[in-house]
Amino acid sequence: MKNKGFIQVITVLLILASIYQLSFTFKTRSIEKKAEAKAERMYPEDETAKDSFLKVYYDSLGPVEVYNMGIGKFTYQECKEEQLNLGLDLQGGMNVTLEVATPEIIRSMAGKTKDQAFLTALDAAEARYLGQQNFVDVLASEYNKVAPDGKLASIFYSKELEGELPNGFESSNSEIYDYLKLESERAIDRAFEIISTRIDKFGVAQPNIQRLDNGRILVELPGVDDPARVRKVLQSSAKLEFWNVYPNYEAYTYLESINEIIYGKEKLNDTTSTDEATLSPDEDTEAEEQGAESDEGEEGSLLAENEEGSLDVVDDSLAGDTGISDEQRLAENPVLSKMIPNLSQDNQNWGAGAHVGYVASKDRALFESFFNSPEVQASLPANLVWKWSFKPSDEAGEFYMLYALKSSRDGEPVLSGDVITDARPSRQITGQLSVSMSMNQEGTREWKRITAAASKVTPKEAVAIVLDNLVYSAPTVQNEIPNGMSEITGGFDQREAEDLSNILKAGKLPAPAKIAGESTVGPSLGEQAIRAGLISLAVGFILVILFMTFYYGRAGLYADIALLANLVFIIGVLTGLHAALTLPGMAGLVLTIGMAVDANVLVFERVREELRAGKGFKMAIKDGYKGAYSSIIDANITTLIAGVILWVLGKGPVMGFAVILVIGILSSLFTSIFLTRLFIDKDIEKGRETSFYTAFSKKMFTSFNINFIGRRKTFYIISGLIITAGIVSLATRGLKTGVDFKGGWSYVV
Repeated sequence: MKNKGFIQVITVLLILASIYQLSFTFKTRSIEKKAEAKAERMYPEDETAKDSFLKVYYDSLGPVEVYNMGIGKFTYQECKEEQLNLGLDLQGGMNVTLEVATPEIIRSMAGKTKDQAFLTALDAAEARYLGQQNFVDVLASEYNKVAPDGKLASIFYSKELEGELPNGFESSNSEIYDYLKLESERAIDRAFEIISTRIDKFGVAQPNIQRLDNGRILVELPGVDDPARVRKVLQSSAKLEFWNVYPNYEAYTYLESINEIIYGKEKLNDTTSTDEATLSPDEDTEAEEQGAESDEGEEGSLLAENEEGSLDVVDDSLAGDTGISDEQRLAENPVLSKMIPNLSQDNQNWGAGAHVGYVASKDRALFESFFNSPEVQASLPANLVWKWSFKPSDEAGEFYMLYALKSSRDGEPVLSGDVITDARPSRQITGQLSVSMSMNQEGTREWKRITAAASKVTPKEAVAIVLDNLVYSAPTVQNEIPNGMSEITGGFDQREAEDLSNILKAGKLPAPAKIAGESTVGPSLGEQAIRAGLISLAVGFILVILFMTFYYGRAGLYADIALLANLVFIIGVLTGLHAALTLPGMAGLVLTIGMAVDANVLVFERVREELRAGKGFKMAIKDGYKGAYSSIIDANITTLIAGVILWVLGKGPVMGFAVILVIGILSSLFTSIFLTRLFIDKDIEKGRETSFYTAFSKKMFTSFNINFIGRRKTFYIISGLIITAGIVSLATRGLKTGVDFKGGWSYVV
């Protein structure tokens, strides 16, 4: 064999590279086994505590150097990134189907249109839309019902769309629908890119992200053990905004107005009888006297800030010993009684921070109903917007902070988050984690103006940083900020700060993405799949080894060594490519083992034929290999083409199978043709002939002969009957397709 030295060098390099790649897997497995053993000793019967300990331990171990190979030092996180990745079906994790809200894309493209026919059609289309068809087609159908002669160009056309809609305001509805479809697809593509970027920065090994039909995106995250974190990262629209904030004492006066309005409505709706509701003159006088006495009470009073910044009593209706029952006090203060004002520790001044007060999580929906009341909205300033804090203010998670934000004249925030160019976790002087953001030139100019205005008034005003309609922080501006830098604080831990930074850097989703379907694969299922796959792999491997050794003797033993090397090469290359080993991939590995010896069988049989023909050993080896090459190349090239197509076009399990198949074919060709030839040539150099027989197999099948060509007509008839039966069955019974082909429901019990 020519270039023998080159083949030897390549073989050694492949073995070393494979061992190098697999060493990271062995290292992480060793570390994790020790950690699991420690957790088992500490919490032998508490699985929750055990999982919590391991999670904290692995997080703390991430940046620590744990592996020194001489050629480099690696942290635990780097080792995890280089180890053999397992797919969702083997190690557990989350499978999430996201649906990009196409109706919201169309609604945002329509702007603030007042066209009632279009809005009616849009609402009807959204109600009718089931996700199985294109939303624009549903919208077209509904609009034709409402306004068959309507013109959509007046809603969607603008000067910037001359290239997209050359006919301008004369564009037909059909052209508008085509444009909406195109823009919807672009928005969904953008959402796919943003979600992919978020997942790439999420730290999940080999995630699978696929674009499905009608705005749906499939996300598979192997090894994920925090579903709440995943939902937050995937569904966050990353709509970042900066708002001016009403001072808390001023906002409180608006809450007092709301309190009076709501109390008046409830009193007006009181259905008690006139006799029960009317007081006698004596009772009325007594009530007035009790009210006069209550003016002297202070406990539980309503407060407002005077010019000096202290708090004055403005209403003693909530005072303690007034003769009024608790039920009556609560009834007369339906809003204020359900909120704890943001006061200082001595309850004499307003507390630090821009929030008005604290509201129990169970009362948030009630407050929302108060704020949305038409009577309330009519009585408040048009630029007043109420927002909640992004997470509870207490460890128990029972109370959220309420903010009163101040919009610009058009009802928008003072600055949009589109100006952010970068975001990263940082640590303040106090040690608290935050997220620092930098802005583009336009944002820097506006941020300078906003902070200058907020810092020059007395008292200084706050600016709220709002993400997805929730307030993350609302710092009081002390000085003008000229460099476009801003910071989000919120009591983050390291993971929260990193996730928020990644979300902001990835960008804003063009439309909300909601979770249409979600499933969690437990690690126990993955362990069973791994065990079953390993058993099938071991059984297949052992049977092939025994057969080759039993049938081909020493040559079969060389083929077995090549097969073992082939297995190491495949796993090593798979690890180096950072591809994931899936359950279908393990099936492909078992198939590859069987295919790997095909080339050896072809070569060995040709050598045996040459030896039976009386040729010398060296010539038989040369002619045997030469004669088998064409069959080996033809068979593997056709399979390789099919594997590449499955790899490129296939998704999920299909792609997992194809990856192993393609790597296995290339590796098998090398080991079966070149590696076994190296062993045989080594025998020739030592003056030893490699045996291609055993005593049992030497004469096996030598007299076996079927004249297929002579009996071709018979076999034509047999083949024709089988094919005809298949066609008839296909035409009458059809194919039984699964849920992945025709849709439907899938249950895991």
